[in-house]
Amino acid sequence: MSDAQKYSSKLHASRILIIGGSSGIGYAVAEACLESGARVAISSSNPQRVESALSSLQSSYPSKKSHIHGLTVDLSKPDTLESELEQILQGAAQKLGQNGKLDHVVFTAGDALAEIKLPDMTYKNVVAAGQVRFFAPLLLAKFLPQCLEDTYKSSYTITTGSISEHTIPNWSVIASYAGGHHSMVRNLALDMKPIRVSYWFLCGFWYLANLDAGQWCFSGCGGYAVVEDAGGGEGENARFVCEEIDDGEAGAGGGCGGELYGGY
Repeated sequence: MSDAQKYSSKLHASRILIIGGSSGIGYAVAEACLESGARVAISSSNPQRVESALSSLQSSYPSKKSHIHGLTVDLSKPDTLESELEQILQGAAQKLGQNGKLDHVVFTAGDALAEIKLPDMTYKNVVAAGQVRFFAPLLLAKFLPQCLEDTYKSSYTITTGSISEHTIPNWSVIASYAGGHHSMVRNLALDMKPIRVSYWFLCGFWYLANLDAGQWCFSGCGGYAVVEDAGGGEGENARFVCEEIDDGEAGAGGGCGGELYGGY
């Protein structure tokens, strides 16, 4: 008698596009989807990263090489954003086959976090800070009803960070966009029904209270945080260095780099 597959079979034969899937959280999603029997297309702004991710996935899942596809997309330019989004959806649907439709779209793309001090805020840099992380996933929803199967079994998922619930000096712009993801998802769920819309809430750095210097933890930067000084009191004053996996497509919180102080 074979084992039950109540959950692992739910994505079998599904067609899934992961925007930002060349590294970090998006790459892990691609792995999980392939292991569940899905057909997957990943995208990144960097063709070399796409090829590298494809090679890695095909090496890890040699029996599923025909189920793995890569695409490039540039979400950084306001004038071409909508056309790029439409093209990536059409390209994924063509590669994954079956009536030009997809079953699931996951948005994990991110650019360098825009830490902007209050006196330095301008209309231009505030809007630019939301180009990839806010405007791209919102405008993507415009095209999804035509590209996803019109059923409650289809879904659109975005990622957001815990900065929407916590505070960090000079992160007001970032926090504003992160908080906007919550209401974006709730209202898109109404506008896109019956398609399901959800978000993954990514904690920046997992509880540092019990970590010692030299230990590491997974970070919301899509990389790893190496603890240099564990500090005291629930990791509140811990000092760590974020090591990026991909500074362009690292997920919500991606591309932070450098040194950060305290959890968020």
